[in-house]
Amino acid sequence: MTSSTIGDTALVVLVPEADPAIGKWRALFDSSAHEHMPAHVTVLYPFTPVGLIDDAEIAAMREFFARQRHGELIFNAIESWPGVLWLDPQSQECLELLDRTHRRWPEHLPYGRTDIEPVPHLTIGVDIPETKVGRVRDEIGPQLPLVSRLDAVDLMVFDGVRWESRRRFPLGG
Repeated sequence: MTSSTIGDTALVVLVPEADPAIGKWRALFDSSAHEHMPAHVTVLYPFTPVGLIDDAEIAAMREFFARQRHGELIFNAIESWPGVLWLDPQSQECLELLDRTHRRWPEHLPYGRTDIEPVPHLTIGVDIPETKVGRVRDEIGPQLPLVSRLDAVDLMVFDGVRWESRRRFPLGG
């Protein structure tokens, strides 16, 4: 996520267990952390602008997520894409959750782009200088695996300063 605007929303799985291991690196190299977005795996961003989310959409989200499988996230590998370091949640349930959510709300392109296939991940940092990548890996690696529950999706809303959870939707099955 980058430079959000007031009313932006995102569907995410919060991963507070990751903060001790990656929090300082996110604070330095993840723009969403600068906007007070907790450590998370993005399910769908951008989502419906907050002003357009009504009771019917909340009910649809509640019902949809109640039908999705819960599971466990086991972050045991630091991965990279060009310019990005991230943790892999190693979870079939998480992959299925992203896929089903994208199929349920196809009008919302993942990250607003048509040219990427969504991959479950927890961002450590973006554009980390090459001189620091080894240090980041060396500090985080011994703290792996990180284990978290995949048991809810949060509707996060950006208020102009910070991202805040407005609704939590428990996963059901």
